[in-house]
Parts: sequence; C-alpha cells; structure tokens
Amino acid sequence: MFHQLLDTSLEIATPSDTARAFVNAIPKQKKLSKKIFNLGGGESCRTSYKDFLTRSFKIYGLGEFTFPDKAFAEKNFHCGYYADGDNLEEILHFRQDSLTDYFENGKENFSSFKKFGASLLQRAIKWCLLQQSEPLEALKNNHKKLKQQFFK
Repeated sequence: MFHQLLDTSLEIATPSDTARAFVNAIPKQKKLSKKIFNLGGGESCRTSYKDFLTRSFKIYGLGEFTFPDKAFAEKNFHCGYYADGDNLEEILHFRQDSLTDYFENGKENFSSFKKFGASLLQRAIKWCLLQQSEPLEALKNNHKKLKQQFFK
C-alpha cells in the first residue's frame, strides 16, 4: 500500500469487466496467443492513487484519508494508464463499467455493520496501517538504503 506514489496514475478494471474479458477471451485464443496485454478499464476507470484511497476510506468507514505524504514512496513504483488496453478492448469487447461502478459496487457489498464497526475503530485501524509503512519507517530510523529506494 505504501510503496505506491500518491500521485500515481491508476487505471483499474472492475471484477465484472475482468471476468468478462476472460470469458470473451476463450473463443479468441488464437488471436491472443503469444501476446501480452495490460487489462484496464479505459478512460472511465482512471484516477490517482490518492483519490482512489480517499474514496475507499470513506466507503469502508475509515473517514478522511489523513496519512502523511511521507508514509508513501516518492519513486520506484509502476502503474499508470495502459496504452494497449484499447487494443485488448477491440479484441474482447469487455469494458462496461466505470470507476463509479467500482466504488458503487464496493458500497453495496460492504455491510453497514462492517462500516459502522470500522468507523468506531478507524483511529486504531489507521494506526495499524501506518505502522506498515516502510517509507515512513525508513525516515524515522534514517535507513539510508531504504530512503534512497523510496524518496527522491
């Protein structure tokens, strides 16, 4: 979670679109053979990592996204928008969902009971999550090698 840059461009594919791509690939095996594609939802499924976390925290009862920027790496991570995703869409015709659909599905499938419980424990949950931040730990302990890995 913390190795990714907050301003990283992110393109997701919903579980439904992903399943649809796999099912639609079955009769297209010859056309897909010996090719590699990035499976992404396209323009309607693009966001930044920080926005993704901000929206997710609210859905899952964790309130505002309040982690310090230095808890996250500033370099050496991958992601982005997938230039070849449109090529895969032309072959498989799997895209039907958007980022909004992804978050709406998250809301629908996360019970109000769990959300309420998470909201009661949000400080403890956030604290536990933050303890897993290797970039922040590298700064706190002045670990030079890790600081070079994570920070500019």
